[in-house]
Amino acid sequence: MGTIENLEYENFIRRAFAIVTGQFVERYGDPAQLANTDVFSAGPLYQVKAAISYSMCMLRAHIINEYNDHPSLRDETAYDRLDSIIEEVLNAPNKESVFVLIQEFKDRYFTILRGE
Repeated sequence: MGTIENLEYENFIRRAFAIVTGQFVERYGDPAQLANTDVFSAGPLYQVKAAISYSMCMLRAHIINEYNDHPSLRDETAYDRLDSIIEEVLNAPNKESVFVLIQEFKDRYFTILRGE
């Protein structure tokens, strides 16, 4: 994995904490200090899975609580996919698979979080 993927990983975690808490999160600024590129590039897979799945769970709760009337969530499959992406992160065989799921999550749900 390269620099772009490492940065996407770190930024996803930092963005999730910022969206949910309303506070900017620095590198290493999350409670477990997993929001840094080094974890994705050289850290163990379990740390990547833990950081991303927890970040997605926080965003999931935020989406459900704050945006449940959003037009793109009117279809029950949107909620089902929200849950299944998180489950797939936990079962991912490698960091490349986690990266693909980060991108899908962002493509599907960040438009909602931006109010689009």
